[in-house]
Parts: sequence; structure tokens; C-alpha cells
Amino acid sequence: MLAVKDADGYVRGTPSSLQRMSNVGMEHVHKALQIFEADDLASHTPDHDGKRIESVPGGWVILNHDLYKARDMNAEHAEYMRNWRKKKDVTKRDSHVKHASVSVSDSVSVSGVEGESEGEGVGCGIVVPLTPRDGDYEPPQKLVDEWATCYPGVDVPQTLREIRAWNLANPTRRKTRRGILKHINGWLNKEQCNSRAPGERCKGRSPSMYELKTKLDLKQTRFAQLGENDRDNETRRKLRVEIRELKRQIEEL
Repeated sequence: MLAVKDADGYVRGTPSSLQRMSNVGMEHVHKALQIFEADDLASHTPDHDGKRIESVPGGWVILNHDLYKARDMNAEHAEYMRNWRKKKDVTKRDSHVKHASVSVSDSVSVSGVEGESEGEGVGCGIVVPLTPRDGDYEPPQKLVDEWATCYPGVDVPQTLREIRAWNLANPTRRKTRRGILKHINGWLNKEQCNSRAPGERCKGRSPSMYELKTKLDLKQTRFAQLGENDRDNETRRKLRVEIRELKRQIEEL
């Protein structure tokens, strides 16, 4: 919830959306919400009787948000990654100087990749984790502003927080530095289509992550309910094919 809160400590969503982002069972989500909303006299922040969150229309408010607002973890991490990239760039440049066998083209390639984010301007403060090899990606504020223009029906900063939370919860499905922009643009495009009235849906739009996961849950539930005598019939075979296809579509998002 800290990963997707806005500047005022508001977390937009439902238990179902939290379950999808955290990739845990719904019973764990409800249990966690009950703990966060309950009094805790042993809390280090005794305000609000130790409660962490409060339910409000459309989501929750993080009651001790001021503590995290004073210490913006996204900004701190973004600054850390910028310093880390600079040090890594210096180390690689020194390595090229010491080892004359490295080609000029290799040197240009390394400096180009490492310096790619340096020329994009100030970051937006929201860091999306990538594959272990690629580190993290912080979209430049200029690019975030451009997305807001291209997708007027989408709260772009909040959607980026949701993308960050999804990637934190799904480390094996994170994107590479080369594929992250396609991932973000695809997510924004689906949110834009979903924001329209039913009669104004995008023509031929792809189903959203929520729609695909809902269909997958229904198919898996139906498959689990099949009796032992039905395990080898045509219905079972068809369900397996549909489940496999839904998983493939979810994997590609």
C-alpha cells in the first residue's frame, strides 16, 4: 500500500485489486486489512490508537502517512540508483582505459547504455524494478507528462505506482530495460480504454489484466469442481486449453 499511495496518503483500490498486486490469497489480504485497521496499543506511532489505515470511499487512507511523506522512499531509492549508475559508469570507463584490448565500439556501447537515463532529465520519483541484470527504471518527468497528454483518462502517476507494485510482487515476470516502455505503454493504453463509457470502448481493445485474471479464476474453479468421472472427458480437455491460453495472455502483459 505504501508503494501505491498518492502524495496525500490515499490508496485507491479494493481488496481484490490489492490481492492482484500483491499476488497472495484473498484471505491474507482481508487478514492484513483487519490488522492494519485495528487498534494497536504497542505501536511506535500511538496516534489514532495505533491504527495504520482507515477505510474511506474508494480505498484507504494511511494514517501515519506524514512519517513516510517526510521521508520519501521512492525519491531516496531513485537518488541511490542515480549515484549507483554514475559509479558503475566510472568503473566501466576505468576498465576500458586499463584494458586496451576492449574495442572502441564496445566502449561506446557501454557508455551509451549507462548514460541513457542521464540525458532524459529529472525523474518522476517512481521507480519500477526491472530484471536483476537491468536494475530499476525511473521514468523521466517529461515522459510522464507526455503520457498524461496521450492518455487523458488515466491517472498516470497512480498507474505507475500500480505497475511498480505489480513488479515488486512478481519478480520472475519483471521486464528488461528494453521492454519496460512497451510494458508501461500497454498498461496505460488498457487503462485508457477501460476509462471510457461502455459504448465508447476502444475498438478491438485487448482485455485488461483484471479481466484475464477473473476469467482464469473462473476456469480454474470450474476445472477443480469436475468430478473424478469427468477428469478425462472433452470438457476437461477444453478447460485445460483455455486455462493455458489465459495464462499465456497474462504472461505477455
